[in-house]
Amino acid sequence: MIGPSAAPSDAAAAAATRPAHPARLAGGVTVITGAKVWFVLSGYALYFGLTRLLGPERFGLYSVVISIVSVLNNVLIGASLSTVSRFVARDPDRAGSVLRGARRVQLALGFGLSLALASAAPLVGRGFRDPGLVTPLQVAAGIVFAYALYAANVGFLNGGRRFGRQAALDSTFSTLKLALVLGAVGLGLGVVGAAAGFTLAAFLILGISFFAVRGAPRGADGFSARAYLGFGGWLVALTLVANLVLSADLWIVKRMSDPAIANQQAGLYRAAITLAQLLYQLLIPITLVVFPHLARLGDAPDPAEGRRILRGALRYLAVTVIPGAALLGIAGPNLVALLYGAAYRGGGGWLALLGPAYALWTGAFLVATALAGAGRPRAGVILLGAGFAGQVIAGVAFFPLLGPAGAALGDLVGMGLGFALGLGVVRRAFGPVMPWASVARGVFLALLLGGVAWWWRPAGALLVLELALLAVAGLVFLVASGEIALPRGHRPGGAGGAAA
Repeated sequence: MIGPSAAPSDAAAAAATRPAHPARLAGGVTVITGAKVWFVLSGYALYFGLTRLLGPERFGLYSVVISIVSVLNNVLIGASLSTVSRFVARDPDRAGSVLRGARRVQLALGFGLSLALASAAPLVGRGFRDPGLVTPLQVAAGIVFAYALYAANVGFLNGGRRFGRQAALDSTFSTLKLALVLGAVGLGLGVVGAAAGFTLAAFLILGISFFAVRGAPRGADGFSARAYLGFGGWLVALTLVANLVLSADLWIVKRMSDPAIANQQAGLYRAAITLAQLLYQLLIPITLVVFPHLARLGDAPDPAEGRRILRGALRYLAVTVIPGAALLGIAGPNLVALLYGAAYRGGGGWLALLGPAYALWTGAFLVATALAGAGRPRAGVILLGAGFAGQVIAGVAFFPLLGPAGAALGDLVGMGLGFALGLGVVRRAFGPVMPWASVARGVFLALLLGGVAWWWRPAGALLVLELALLAVAGLVFLVASGEIALPRGHRPGGAGGAAA
């Protein structure tokens, strides 16, 4: 047990600056990826039920309500989790003090934001020309308070690299939300019931998270609210801009469509972007592990070590997201109809633009998160802010001409701009990080699998079979090309069998 001290012990200081061990990095990615896979699957199960139980119009209303709340929720989870994680990772001896101090800050922040959102709900309803937004938005405002405290607890686990507990919490929350939201709608409580189910799930997981961090060492005093808010303030800005990017297109569709069909258009558009955002969701586990490892390198990280970590993450992005975007663009209409019903098929056509757009966004978000982990959150805010501005300006300009497809085109413009700027910033910080050989393999795989999907366009169960076969073919190609290395058995006396 480590006793209180004014500064980290020699062992702790060495651990804080030691390069990430590949096995530990891979293990962290694996367990959080498992939780994220369940998060994605349960999320699609939720949409699968809601699209059918509510229909396009009420589903569109629910989507707009949750997108508004989610901007604040994700800011609290993303920024606060990462801030707590960074302070815990940098100074393990004061982890307990960081946790308690962060809870005090988050309590005030969560209560204030929750109250402000509930009070502003009538103004939001008028802004979107829909009074039906008001009541469900006020019900869902409680989620913000629960998320604020939950973020502090999960950030403590992430900074201490207790990825197993973090994954367990995330998986439990996904399950609770799925059961409670669908249960409320199934009882006939509609959009308000769905919002209430989400709120109840958030408070339940908050209670469970306190048990997950129970027994945390008190550690030395010395938590600095100013330092916490100083670094966290930039992360709040970073995460806020990131989540505005994820919601701006839906808001443009809702606000600029004819009020008589605005909710229906929003429902179709939301069905499409749930698939496009799959590319982004599956890469979040990598950012959650990359961030604390870069944070442990200090305020002036070794460029070679930072380049190695970021280059590895971009390598996996290149060979998964590029082919995924191609398949979504081609199979989009049939896939949307299969998952959400024939009434939503029209939204699938927008995936030809949304797939590439969100592939670029995944890269931009990864780069911005890496810069924040390396102590340069301001640079991440600037590059994502430029992307957001480009997205909104282009989306608003194109919508009168193209309708929702114009919002999707705006996404492509803005997200592409953000990624291009991000590559320039990280090149100056770490040197060349783009794994061009992996990008070439990803493009080749996209052309190969996309060509098959273009030639054979099945619907229903055959579409599932086709996508499964293409996924296996892609994996075989990546293994054969050396992009993915299969694990080898340990041999006595060999390098793999050496004692650690």
